[in-house]
This record gives sequence, C-alpha cells and structure tokens, in this order.
Amino acid sequence: MSHSWSPGRVLKAVAAVTGALVLCCGGVVAGAVIDDDSTWIASSPSTTPASPPPPSRPARAASPQLTVPDLRHENAAVAEEQLRGLGFTNVSLGTRNDSWVVLPESWTVRTQSVAPGRRLATDTLIVLFCAR
Repeated sequence: MSHSWSPGRVLKAVAAVTGALVLCCGGVVAGAVIDDDSTWIASSPSTTPASPPPPSRPARAASPQLTVPDLRHENAAVAEEQLRGLGFTNVSLGTRNDSWVVLPESWTVRTQSVAPGRRLATDTLIVLFCAR
C-alpha cells in the first residue's frame, strides 16, 4: 500500500508532531491546524497546565519574646520553675563538668547560657549551669 505525501498531509503530520511535543513537554505554542480539505484554521495559543504547586505548610507563628531574668545564686529548682512560669519552654539544667543534675532543689545556679536582661523567643534553649 503506497501513501502519497501531499503538502496537506505533510502539514498535518507536522502539526500532529508539534502538538505531541507540546503535550509532552508542557509549553505554549501558537500555530495553525489544517482541516481535512487542507484549509488553514488559525488556532489560539494553547498552554498545558503546569503541575499544581506543592501544598503550602502553615506558617509557624513566631514565639513571643520575653526578658531572661538573672537567676545566678538561685536554687536550681526555683530558677527552672521561674523560667517556665514566665513562659520559657526549653529549659535545661547542666553543670560545667558534665555531671547530672539530680534533685535540682539541692543545686544552685552559678551561670546561665543566656545573659540576664536579654530578650529571647520563648522556645529558645536556656541552660542553667549548676553547682552544689
């Protein structure tokens, strides 16, 4: 079976290949389509819908800022309770020599990781360094 390639058939083939490329590659193409009797029909630019944007994450609300009190020379249990009572949520007790602070009521705060008077977000880590 033989096919003759008339100008109309060539243009239809080119239009079909171009359309396939547009669908595969996702782009904008302005062109023309040829109907069965080889008449040009203008077509408007077509766009392939882009993939939907990724779902947005809810914005994390900024933590309020509070002033860090001077807790040096305070009982460790009282100092920790005071910070938590103010609204600080990330408080830790430690020592300079990496000992565990067990029974904070028997320890005293010597230094703190954040200088007194500094304003911080309530979720910022504050370490109270303690000694016996």
